[in-house]
Amino acid sequence: MFKINLLAGAIAVFMAVASMCTAKAEIVDGYAKISDDLTIHYQSTGSGPVAVIFVPGWTMTTKVFEHQMTHLEDSKAVRAVTYDPRAQGLSSLTIEGHYYAQHARDLNALMAKLKINKAVLVGWSAGGGDVLEYLRLFGSSKVAGLILLDTSPKSRTTDYTKDWAWFGTKDEGDQDGFLKTFSYDVMIDRQKLDREFAEWMLDDPSPANIRFVEDMSNHTPNSIAALLNTSYWFLDDAKTVKALDGNIPLLYFTRQEWNKLATQWAKKNTPHAEVISFGKHLSFWEHPEKFNAALDDFLRKVK
Repeated sequence: MFKINLLAGAIAVFMAVASMCTAKAEIVDGYAKISDDLTIHYQSTGSGPVAVIFVPGWTMTTKVFEHQMTHLEDSKAVRAVTYDPRAQGLSSLTIEGHYYAQHARDLNALMAKLKINKAVLVGWSAGGGDVLEYLRLFGSSKVAGLILLDTSPKSRTTDYTKDWAWFGTKDEGDQDGFLKTFSYDVMIDRQKLDREFAEWMLDDPSPANIRFVEDMSNHTPNSIAALLNTSYWFLDDAKTVKALDGNIPLLYFTRQEWNKLATQWAKKNTPHAEVISFGKHLSFWEHPEKFNAALDDFLRKVK
């Protein structure tokens, strides 16, 4: 009887160890208290020495990077992290701090909380403001690579059809009315704006895909959405990006219509940077296999 019990115990221990070894790592949801008024919701997976931090854009959430987090799940090469900036997704709805220098300080604090000392920063859309302001304020000592994901080093130029930027200052200071659209109209008819914005983002503007975007965006109140866009208009981090050229790997991943302008800017200002373009603003979500392959290639260049 003793031998049988001993054998049974050994088998149980073996099965438990085997289960631990074969269990697939999860994408873990966590909350980091940054200050008395701010707790940041984040997701994390993988255990590599370098963190890849995906930063969502204007009013978006961690869900937008679901295919990248799944792709890097259980990675031994990198640790994948994404988070909801303040007043977005499941992070705190703060009264103050809705500008990109503060977003950068939030990112710095989150990296400290998560003990991240080496990171590849991936800023999508207005999330590029978060990562570029981080680099401006805190430098690149902890940054091993930078991906600008359908965003530009500066927010405005005279004519956005001739230079790589979001806003143009011709036509009485607001080319095509885009500043007004996202800073004023968003407070007047949010539902209409969210729908039109989603349609612009997508190759496939199906009702389900539009609803996916709307559900993320609606976490952020109208007035905060307006303030975030207005403060973004003032950013110009081109000098910061230029200073990185040749020091860390740079990738500008843009929608197809931005390819020519991004390539021209890169050739003139950051000749070591790579430019990849296809699809629309949400191409990394709609075409994850193609994007993730490019991401893997880029990460192999990170030292």
